[in-house]
Amino acid sequence: GRKRKAADEDGEPAKRTRKPKDPNAPKRPASSYILYQNEIRKELREKHPGVTNSELLNIIARQWAEMSDADKAVYNNAVASAKEQYSQEKKAYDS
Repeated sequence: GRKRKAADEDGEPAKRTRKPKDPNAPKRPASSYILYQNEIRKELREKHPGVTNSELLNIIARQWAEMSDADKAVYNNAVASAKEQYSQEKKAYDS
């Protein structure tokens, strides 16, 4: 068998309630791929004006996969410094 879902008083399946997000909480840093994507998107849009967004993302993903580790290191270093800053902000926010 299948497991039964928890029900509330009316017999309806219970919905999970989420804790509301604090707008003052620090935001997590973007990944190195997202940084690369944001940097190159406008340039590729101008080069390929008729391309749909999903095709554009496929082009970007292909370029990222073909990049050498040395080229990716620029973005990885940016993420490392952003993570360090985020951890300091998070520590200050939590205390």
